[in-house]
Amino acid sequence: MIKPLRVTSGTDFQLLGEIDEYTSLRWTRRWQKPGEAELTLNYNLPYADLLVRGNILEYGDLTAIIDNIELKQDDGGRGKETLTVRARSTASIIGRRITKPPAGEANDTVSGAAETVMKAFVSHCFEGVAGFAVAPDRQRGVQTAWETRYDPLDALLEQISIVTGLGWDVRMNAEAGLFVFEVLEGESRVEGSGSPVIFSPDYDNLKVVGYAESDRDYRNVAIVGGQGEGAERTIVTVAAGDPAGLEQREIFVDARDISAAGDLMRRGQQALAQYPLRRTMSAEILTKSTTEYRKDWDLGDVVVVQNTGWGVSMDAQIIEVVETVERNGRQLSAVFGTGELTLAQAIRRETSKANKVVQK
Repeated sequence: MIKPLRVTSGTDFQLLGEIDEYTSLRWTRRWQKPGEAELTLNYNLPYADLLVRGNILEYGDLTAIIDNIELKQDDGGRGKETLTVRARSTASIIGRRITKPPAGEANDTVSGAAETVMKAFVSHCFEGVAGFAVAPDRQRGVQTAWETRYDPLDALLEQISIVTGLGWDVRMNAEAGLFVFEVLEGESRVEGSGSPVIFSPDYDNLKVVGYAESDRDYRNVAIVGGQGEGAERTIVTVAAGDPAGLEQREIFVDARDISAAGDLMRRGQQALAQYPLRRTMSAEILTKSTTEYRKDWDLGDVVVVQNTGWGVSMDAQIIEVVETVERNGRQLSAVFGTGELTLAQAIRRETSKANKVVQK
């Protein structure tokens, strides 16, 4: 059964109409960055004319801002036009801002629990902006510290999310007339936890589409250069584990803006977190199984994923879920693990490194 979509005004959150007939809907949720939605329907159906840029699609408690519209004339002439609407989750609002250092400072630097750090950066970027709020800080996550200077705010939050495991989103509070930034924490559903979830073809709840692992980009030793020149420059070595010999894979991190040795160690750890051994499994999740989406498991949870035929078993975080709804049924697919390094991520990482050198 097709679940109705609500269309809401993007300026005052007023309900404009409800669409209960469409050809297909694909809703992609992501843990570390904004998701997206794609809706296809006949342009002549009721309320299709409400699907304009800036309005908001609501699918249950999920929300996305329409930013792309395409009309196509199908065979059959008038009355057979197909409308394709694309929207980005309301978390994409974060990408509209870049970080700025306080007056007289080279960087905006925040330390504390990971949630505190993320919310502080968002608060700095959206201070005084009407219609936007940051949810109360619950101080979740590991203790960390980050500095930023004219970086895209969404890219910064993605980096912190990758390093700390916390997710983030922007939710719509129609009653208050606010977009609210929130930090998310997944549940541990591995073996030994109170509510384990095991995805495996052996349990008839998973159809594995693909598995990949790669160490092409992997680094396990960061040599961090602090302040000073030549032989007088402070150098700190940070290692992940105890690599030696040919197993040692090094990266240099320029950190001239840091003087404290402890902060140099932290910068090295953050750098290594962006060069992990990547293990990723993509799979179709069978909807008729003993585990129910958003009840027994959800985006951001750490679960057990297995394919005994391939000899693969891992505890992995669910970093992406795609829900596809069509007239003939519903399908779920998910990505488990660290994920593949995209071209955009690689460019941002290298640009960030270059910027830190130029700023010195």
